[in-house]
Amino acid sequence: MQANADEDFKFIMVYQDHLTKFVLLRALRNKTAQEVVSQLVDIFFTCGAPCILHSDNGREFVNSLMNELTKCWPELKMVHGKP
Repeated sequence: MQANADEDFKFIMVYQDHLTKFVLLRALRNKTAQEVVSQLVDIFFTCGAPCILHSDNGREFVNSLMNELTKCWPELKMVHGKP
């Protein structure tokens, strides 16, 4: 999507529930932690927060904002690795 951006949106965030395989897609302007956390909070308020959030090793997921997200949902465990 970076090569064919839709105005300001250049990235797609894929959020998938492991059990049901339900997928939510979100268009992102950039891959900053603030943008990702904003979309995750919106998804959590809509669908509920998961017990485990598994992400790739992208630097936007190793940030103080992500730590703040886990403070809001103490039962949320962050797992990094190969998706």
